[in-house]
Amino acid sequence: MGHYKSNLRDLEFNLFEVFGRQELLGTGPYAELDEETVRSILDEVNRLAEGPLAESFEDADRNPPKYDPATSAVTMPEGFKKSFKAWMDAEWYRLDLAPSSAAAAPPAP
Repeated sequence: MGHYKSNLRDLEFNLFEVFGRQELLGTGPYAELDEETVRSILDEVNRLAEGPLAESFEDADRNPPKYDPATSAVTMPEGFKKSFKAWMDAEWYRLDLAPSSAAAAPPAP
């Protein structure tokens, strides 16, 4: 377990109490989301960020990627590879909005 701690409560406070984003959920590009689902998503991503992703922070800082200009190859630390694999295996990269959908969302109040 890494030493990274995110501030999930701060994210939720800003999203739901300051900006009232729950009012957009269930409509437009957010039609398939409700507040409970979004909070669950944030919780799962938080678990991933504080666990498998954070595990490589120290190692990657002390052993940065190495670039070999002769071969144009990059060598990544093993810890980073493991963290990146955890991110890809979790498939959170699939959670996205098309740029046109994001542009259609009303601005924050």
